[in-house]
Amino acid sequence: MLTQTQFDNDSFSDKVKFHYRRGYGRYLKYFKNRLQWDYLPQRHILPQVPPHIDIEPTSICNMRCPMCFQNYKDLNKNGTMDMDLYKKIIDDASEIGIFSVRLSHRGEPLIHPEFVNMIRYAKKKGIQEVSTLTNGLLLTKDKIDELYEAGLDWLNISIDGIGETYENIRRPAKFNDIVQKVQYAYELRKKRKMKRPVLWIQSVWSAVENTHKEYIKTFKPYVDKIAFHIDCDYENKFEKDPTWVCHRLWHRMMVFWNGIVPLCNSDFDGLYPLGSMTNSSIKQIWLGDRLQKARELNLEKRRLVLKPCEDICNWGNKNVETEIDVDGKTQKIFTFIEKK
Repeated sequence: MLTQTQFDNDSFSDKVKFHYRRGYGRYLKYFKNRLQWDYLPQRHILPQVPPHIDIEPTSICNMRCPMCFQNYKDLNKNGTMDMDLYKKIIDDASEIGIFSVRLSHRGEPLIHPEFVNMIRYAKKKGIQEVSTLTNGLLLTKDKIDELYEAGLDWLNISIDGIGETYENIRRPAKFNDIVQKVQYAYELRKKRKMKRPVLWIQSVWSAVENTHKEYIKTFKPYVDKIAFHIDCDYENKFEKDPTWVCHRLWHRMMVFWNGIVPLCNSDFDGLYPLGSMTNSSIKQIWLGDRLQKARELNLEKRRLVLKPCEDICNWGNKNVETEIDVDGKTQKIFTFIEKK
């Protein structure tokens, strides 16, 4: 679940509770999915279908956060996914047995006028886990009710910092407002005696470095996971590690709002398109020559000839390990190395 750019402060008990809630009622399928997600990709064993797909409801966002790639990328072809295309993708995913679908990427997913129906349709078709990542600005009590009723399995909210720090980063959102939304989401789940959705919040570490104790104290009673992200770079200022092999090409596939399938979810500009879901199937693209070539280049330690890997991906940056104190616990995190 956590990438090399993320870390948490969970105890062993916290982790067990999280997986208990996330897998409740489908433990065998969940365990199989965790093997396909964590174990097989690290060993570059390719499943015949992706364990997970990301679908972008829209590339339009209602915020311009300073650390976001949208400040550095020209998404002048913004748009919203057509429901017929969405249903085609979900029908395909359901038929071949894909476990999980995440409805989010470059834009704010709640902007899509049919977003609740997107969740409802995916659950109707038997997708085991449907999740989303939102900035929370459009969340209301009514909207949270609708998301729960539609069957959402995982609600991830980006909350960067507390107080004025949060409000400066996440304009025009207000901190007290987002706290109340998180509390309502928790209380509603408790009132309805629901195991899901899993409630996860996250922040860039630089926004909470000096206030992380208060951040954790504020949200921990109401969420299942708090994750922190190291600062990333979309100006290509960090050194790349040419020997690093990306395992994402073995465990997930991304679909833009217009059906284009980029190399991965770091290929924000679609610099290495694999095909389009308007005229192809998930399996055709997943096992296709373009993606297989990218996997081979990774294994040959030549991934930097791929433009997205050379340009905007932060996963394969050179780094050094740094120890920090997070609420009394020593954590090891990566620090990227800037180009000379």
